[in-house]
Amino acid sequence: MAEKDVIITFDTLFDLQRREKYRAELQKIDAKFFDDVTKYFTEKQSILESQEKKKSVFASTEIEKTRGQLNEAKRLLKDIYTWRENKIVQGAVFQSRCNGKGFDFSALLPEEIELFNALQSTLMKYREDILHSLLNHESPKVAITPVSEPETEGEAPKGLKTDASKSDGSCRISIKCDLPEFMGPDMNKYGPFEAGETASIPDSVAEMLVKSGNAIKPWETSK
Repeated sequence: MAEKDVIITFDTLFDLQRREKYRAELQKIDAKFFDDVTKYFTEKQSILESQEKKKSVFASTEIEKTRGQLNEAKRLLKDIYTWRENKIVQGAVFQSRCNGKGFDFSALLPEEIELFNALQSTLMKYREDILHSLLNHESPKVAITPVSEPETEGEAPKGLKTDASKSDGSCRISIKCDLPEFMGPDMNKYGPFEAGETASIPDSVAEMLVKSGNAIKPWETSK
């Protein structure tokens, strides 16, 4: 038998969610955090299924209690991931502008390091292909993929895909979850936003939120 089995509890998830939410820096967590969370959820699900097989008068109360704790634990995990994701995205943006210097990777899990490196590499590539090309009096070296109009029933509202035609280059998006104030690629601050809120923000910031799963384009909300 291993010296320790599941070390994650509801309280540890709650504590980490609070620390990740209210502290600016990424919080250090155990290297096996993802494995331990998986074990915790698996064990809770097993307990729930066992309770559902009982015929006891008190079974329904225990079932609801376990199910409620499992659902709440998953909500906490989503919050933890979202807060860490936001910090990783911002860190990758700044790191890409500093030629890969100055970021502390000690608080990142292996999977998060992969995410960070992928983001940084993409940002640096596009900065090279767009900004540096323009500074050298050349056209951006980016292959543009045509975007088709979304298929919807009835007439699709004009200008709903993006607001690129507007003079301010803004895009309307729907926020999927609560977001703290953050700094966009243009070095301006945005937010905080609440889940379900609709916001009109610069294209680059909107695209960053959509790609990270924190927002959705208006026409996609009904899908």
